Amino acid sequence: MLPPFSSSLDLACHASLLRLPCLTSVWFDRHPNKPWANPIRQPLIVAKQRSPRNIIPPLNMKFAYTILYVPDVSQALAFYESAFGLTRGFVHECGDYAELQTGGTTLSFASLTLAESNIEGGVAPSDISHRPPAFELAFSTDDVAAAYERALAAGATPATPPTLKPWGQTVSYVRDVFGNLIEICTPIPAPEQ
Repeated sequence: MLPPFSSSLDLACHASLLRLPCLTSVWFDRHPNKPWANPIRQPLIVAKQRSPRNIIPPLNMKFAYTILYVPDVSQALAFYESAFGLTRGFVHECGDYAELQTGGTTLSFASLTLAESNIEGGVAPSDISHRPPAFELAFSTDDVAAAYERALAAGATPATPPTLKPWGQTVSYVRDVFGNLIEICTPIPAPEQ
């Protein structure tokens, strides 16, 4: 039995957490003597329970790392160390794979040759002469302007200078030596309470 909800959205969110497969809207008149009641006619979402065989157990997934496939792993390491002050972690002796320490996750680089051995047909490498790829890496800092200038001095290509966004965050974009898009930003401000 599901508890009463203040809105259809509350019930829909609760239903998704319970992994309920189907939500159906029906109209009803709430009773004015109930604590959760509203005397006006409102939609109620009725959740149909899943049978036990359809329940998928939750996975303990964590975002582990990002790998950028690049033409030159050592050039990538040198650029990211110089531009963003990151420190080398694991570097494989063959030179086809390396990691930078970035905090909670790892930023990794793998050669295009390694990509071909992992993925049939390889990958489409980023290219500075084309539009940026459909993803970005983001690094946060308290001084976006200084970090932006440091990245440019290390060989990054400017994309968007530091800009104050309406939500209070300062954001800039550069492209690395291979054409990957990088956001340099302040942390997102905490919501006002």
